[in-house]
Amino acid sequence: MFTTVLARPPEARAGACCVSASAVGVGRLLLWEQSAVGVRTSVGSRIGEWSTDGQWRADGSDYDALEWRSELWGHIRIVNQFSAVVRLPVLLTNTHANDLDVTGGGLSDLSVGLRYEPVLPGQYAGVPGIALFLGTTIPTGRAMHDADEPADVTSRGGWALTTGLSLERVILPWFIRADVSVVVPLAHTAEANMSKRFGVGVTTSLISGWEVVPSVVLSVLGQVAWEDDLHRNDVAVAGSNRLQPTVGLALSWRFLDHWTAQASVNTGIFADTIGINQVGQVTTTLGLRYGIFE
Repeated sequence: MFTTVLARPPEARAGACCVSASAVGVGRLLLWEQSAVGVRTSVGSRIGEWSTDGQWRADGSDYDALEWRSELWGHIRIVNQFSAVVRLPVLLTNTHANDLDVTGGGLSDLSVGLRYEPVLPGQYAGVPGIALFLGTTIPTGRAMHDADEPADVTSRGGWALTTGLSLERVILPWFIRADVSVVVPLAHTAEANMSKRFGVGVTTSLISGWEVVPSVVLSVLGQVAWEDDLHRNDVAVAGSNRLQPTVGLALSWRFLDHWTAQASVNTGIFADTIGINQVGQVTTTLGLRYGIFE
């Protein structure tokens, strides 16, 4: 059955398999695609930060910080519902405070992963699509102990393992998707031969979208990211846990069979007790995706 679907001619491309595949981020492969490649670039503007006790502090007018993150990515079908994802990002930052203006950055951390979809969206009536993910982050960027200046830090410095689950229900022209991912950082040697291990992180997100006109999808996003305490030499650092919810809007347009344009804006919720030990910012992202098929 799956081979038959893959062999459909371009004119038959429509339905539940298409609505959300490239609506947000890297997404998933369309049934007839053998692979997809893309580029995304994001600009995050800092608004303030949450303290250890969850108090929100807005930045003053004399302080401005921007984070520019761009990445190349590829999504390759291995066989049937198995695929591989590779992402290579670059990070640049600029901080302006009074008479100080500092810019830095460079290559960030490479991530690779495997995706398996035992049930495809729309494959069975009333049954949501299911996708499983397993991946790793490779510290190809520059960690704090290797950087000459704090502005040049582009990595946490250690390997991390990631696993995730995605459930998606499509009722044309709507879709709704729930994701949960768990990141397990591995211990690594940092400055002064100290062992450092970042806390286990759990991110949950809910995405709902609507195909407003054929090939144009508008999506609403909500996400909560939590991270446990940092450990130094196997001792937890009290008060180093993190929490941050974000909300956003995304728009995608598959303007040609192979090409999809993407845009999104995400923001924190800037109020007391909403976040812990995190920077609050507004991030705008633009992306371009190219699907490869015969």
